Amino acid sequence: MPILSSSRAACCLTIGAIAASAMPARAQPGTPASGADPAQATQVRLWASERRPSLEIDLLGVRQTRNDVQVPGDTGSRFPLDSLTSNSGAAVRIEGVWPIARRDELRVLLAPLSVDGRGSLGGVTNFAGTAFAPGEASADYRFDSYRLTWRRAVVDTPDWSVKLGVTAKIRSAEIELRQGGLSASKRDVGLVPLLHAVVERRLGDRLSLVADIDALGASQGRAIDAGLRLRWAIDRDWAASVVYRVLDGGADNDEVYNFARFHFLGVGLRRAF
Repeated sequence: MPILSSSRAACCLTIGAIAASAMPARAQPGTPASGADPAQATQVRLWASERRPSLEIDLLGVRQTRNDVQVPGDTGSRFPLDSLTSNSGAAVRIEGVWPIARRDELRVLLAPLSVDGRGSLGGVTNFAGTAFAPGEASADYRFDSYRLTWRRAVVDTPDWSVKLGVTAKIRSAEIELRQGGLSASKRDVGLVPLLHAVVERRLGDRLSLVADIDALGASQGRAIDAGLRLRWAIDRDWAASVVYRVLDGGADNDEVYNFARFHFLGVGLRRAF
């Protein structure tokens, strides 16, 4: 091929420079292109925190609406424990989330719960091998939950996120009844498998509605822990929320009959790292 003369080469370079300057600049990954909707750009920045590790703490008021107990489950006396324990209280939940792959993540949840109080037994109550007389008695109820969840995002769009998985729950529970010099208790620690789901609907660049559930049922009992959260992204790292939850379930076997229901309402604070 012939070599260009210096004047012709200079002309070509000038035309090339003008054409290059007229072309739109190529956006860098993660950077909104020029002319993009500012609200959409903000949304990209804020929801990017969903793909980072996070820690969320909920401070909740507790309302107890049912707590029926019979120990042992075949020969004990069935009575409403919530007539002895307080129907209201406070609880804290701590949840950590770690992404482990593009669509997979692990969740660790600490959810202690306890109520106590004093009330009156309506009749002779056989509990855990001890007979309690009618009249005033006090009770403690503890139901602590520690969970490890694996979940995968099956839907991940700018407006919706759906994650499905499984949860391994360690249940540490105790019921204690006292009257005068008498005291009896029933303790139970066990591993419970649960199905898990969380659905998030993003309502704008900062607001989202999140529903989650851990649940499983069988003929011997059920376990349901479901929540609804309205979350507000303060910035890319921090978010605040209003939370409602319901915890319902129990067991029916020869050792214990216990079905309880608790309602939670409170606030949460989330930090992404």
